[in-house]
Amino acid sequence: MKNWKKIICLIQVVLLVCPVSPAWSQNNRDYEDQARYYLQDIGPRREPAAPGAIPARPLPGVPLPSPEIPKKPTYDLYRPAERPEEAQILTTAPRQPEEISDIERRAWERFMFIKQFGYSFFYQPPASFLPLQNVPVGPDYIIGPGDTVRIVLWGSIQGEINSTVDRNGQITIPKIGVVHVSGLTFNQLRQVLDREFNRQYTNFQMNVTLDNLRTIQVFVVGQARFPGSYAVSSLSTLVSALFAAGGPSKTGSLRNIQVRRGSKVVAHFDMYDFFIRGDKSKDIRLQNEDVIFIPPVGPLVALGYPKSVQEIEEDLKLITRLEMEEKFPGSTLPGLTVPGLVQPRAGVEKVPLEQETKQELPTLFPKPTPPKEFVKPPSAGFLQKETTVTEAEFERRFGMSLKDAAQKIALSKRQEIGGPIKIPAIYELKEEKTLSDLLRLAGGLGGQAFKGRVQLLRVKDRRELVLFDENLGMVLDKMQRPVYLVDGDFVMIFKVPPQVETKVVVAGAIKNPGEYGLKEGMRLKDLVAMAGGLLSYSSKEETEVTRTTITPEGPVTSRIYVNLRGALADIPRENIILRPNDYIFVRPVPDWDVYQTVRLEGEVKYPGTYAIKKGEPLSSLLKRAGGFPPKAYPLGTVFIRPSVKKLQKEQLKAAIDRAEASVLAISAEKAITGIEAEESRRAEVISRQQQQLLNRLRKIEPIGRVVVHMDDPERLRGSPWDIELEDGDAIYIPQMPQTVNVVGAVYTPTAVIYSPNRSVQDYINMAGGMTRIASAKEIYIIKVNGSAVSRRAFNWLGFGKTVDYTGYSYHFGGIKSLHLDPGDTIVVPEQLERIAWLKEIKDITQILANVALAAGVVLVGFKD
Repeated sequence: MKNWKKIICLIQVVLLVCPVSPAWSQNNRDYEDQARYYLQDIGPRREPAAPGAIPARPLPGVPLPSPEIPKKPTYDLYRPAERPEEAQILTTAPRQPEEISDIERRAWERFMFIKQFGYSFFYQPPASFLPLQNVPVGPDYIIGPGDTVRIVLWGSIQGEINSTVDRNGQITIPKIGVVHVSGLTFNQLRQVLDREFNRQYTNFQMNVTLDNLRTIQVFVVGQARFPGSYAVSSLSTLVSALFAAGGPSKTGSLRNIQVRRGSKVVAHFDMYDFFIRGDKSKDIRLQNEDVIFIPPVGPLVALGYPKSVQEIEEDLKLITRLEMEEKFPGSTLPGLTVPGLVQPRAGVEKVPLEQETKQELPTLFPKPTPPKEFVKPPSAGFLQKETTVTEAEFERRFGMSLKDAAQKIALSKRQEIGGPIKIPAIYELKEEKTLSDLLRLAGGLGGQAFKGRVQLLRVKDRRELVLFDENLGMVLDKMQRPVYLVDGDFVMIFKVPPQVETKVVVAGAIKNPGEYGLKEGMRLKDLVAMAGGLLSYSSKEETEVTRTTITPEGPVTSRIYVNLRGALADIPRENIILRPNDYIFVRPVPDWDVYQTVRLEGEVKYPGTYAIKKGEPLSSLLKRAGGFPPKAYPLGTVFIRPSVKKLQKEQLKAAIDRAEASVLAISAEKAITGIEAEESRRAEVISRQQQQLLNRLRKIEPIGRVVVHMDDPERLRGSPWDIELEDGDAIYIPQMPQTVNVVGAVYTPTAVIYSPNRSVQDYINMAGGMTRIASAKEIYIIKVNGSAVSRRAFNWLGFGKTVDYTGYSYHFGGIKSLHLDPGDTIVVPEQLERIAWLKEIKDITQILANVALAAGVVLVGFKD
């Protein structure tokens, strides 16, 4: 026995002296590290541990990724283990672009640009429909864990108590104790607290409010756009929770949304009641752990108006123009600016369609690869050929197919209102069974709806598409058999044709000329009364009625002449019955005009506004005005005529349009041929400058000046310059000017004192001479009467002639040796780089020569 004791003592000494091997000795800390590593290895992969954190160690037999085992830091063995991260509960779902459903794509293919009704409501920012936190709660609010109860006391006792409802549904009040409040309404809470305090105190007042409201967890499941668990305010209702979850997807129902509490369904909510009638009475307040279930969508029926190709063109032009203005704010768009549109130049051969440059758009309608035909298909019918031609013409004009255009219009942000249906959309049916029910759901028909036709497109027996046409007026008649709807139907309502058939037109010497609706049995006397009656200068002897009659051989136009006096006297033979599209012209008395006026201002003895008779010449007017005083300068007369102004404006617009078309054609040609990036930027700058120049030219307003030779009335009478006056003519005769103007590329553009001995070169020298950028060959003179003289009137030897209205003058040395009149203007232009498209500007300059006023003439009397 003693030997065994010695052996045991020896073993204990060895164990105390020798180091303990880690291979067979482990403590609680080692086991904890190994367990932590094991949890990390089998659970989700995490990021590397931060410095100072507990490193993971393997269990025996489990190799580490690295051969080196990190040194284990010291730590407290009894420190509690880190709690695993809790699952994140969403408060709002992320906002994403709107979904496109299959039925919407089908509607776009039919050129019905409508969407499923109600779903766009949930694409707004989520904060716009979440419940407010800083609002008082109602008396029916249910108290639950997490709510903070604030009690204010005054009277025999004073104080303020803030207590949060714990997970057991209780609050702790000093000197009162623990009060169970969970599940009580706010109104019941006030009563319970009042009862508890009355047990301990008397003669006091108490106010109870809720400060911090709790957050509850609800579940949105089914066909939600973003199903999941959401943390919402305890004040949240069904609609606000749906808004947080992004609402139903387009495969989910808006008309039977359910709220399930435990095993019971506590609410069925129809969003259409909210959208159409504003009824939110079934939007109940949610409680913790409520489940919002969205079932699949019910039967869908599309109700809309198919647009014509012309309406699609107008929409495409407008949308493209808005996009361009958004990209380039402040810019004016020349005509139609559509991606892919190529304007052909005159004389340039048309580029084939497949070579035209057009913008590639991501299409929702990919063109399928045509299958191999083993049997020759039947020839296309008339309507199919017409549709093919229309689509080809549309693609040639706009650079995109009709389907691509439909996609662009449907996805645009532009909203349309009005039309044959008040609220066109794709509706989900619930209790609606017939077409009449659907129209009531959509707000009814619009003012432009055509009751003679309604078209229904239906998938019959899941085998084929069938098309039904009915009389809409009879469908809406309650006495007729109703039209029942099925899932997937397309109901198309059309507009009333824009042509007005039952109308007549009255024109001429009538108080209110225009179009008038034709009543049954309407006579000429009735029409004159509706038009306000005759004017004082109306001719009652003969009135012309133009009538068009449709015959099998074609339209036949006839004219009927009636005595208007007899028609107004109700003589049956003259007071004829009118027919559709009759044109009635009431003649004025011959040569009727109350008076025509001409303004005469400036240096005449009796200036003013004169009434003239038809064909009165200029010399007669000057004689009536007393002739010219000594200071008058007839050579500088400014003669303005409204008819000339109108003609100049039209010519200027036409010339600018031609120049603009040339610019667009050159830009399109460069785009087709292809240019490098640097050249593309340079071309863009040039194009912008060209457009700015054209925009400035469009702002020029012609004044309608006519070049005349004014002289003494006696000498003027019978000469070619003695023109007939017109109504609205304006004449201004200035005083003798004392200067000659020099403008353009000279060192000092100024006015120089006139001298009869000075030539053009002398005046230029007095202005400092021409600059280096001056174009000496293009000098021209604007005469004081508005005409112009250039070097084109001089031959290569320097001889030339100009008309001064008294005879011919010959000049040796060209235009620079020309002698001027007082008030003339010398223009020295700058040298310009020749650009091909600027050749079109020559027409504009010719018109501007007629527009230019003589420099130094002040039209004070002509200001409006």
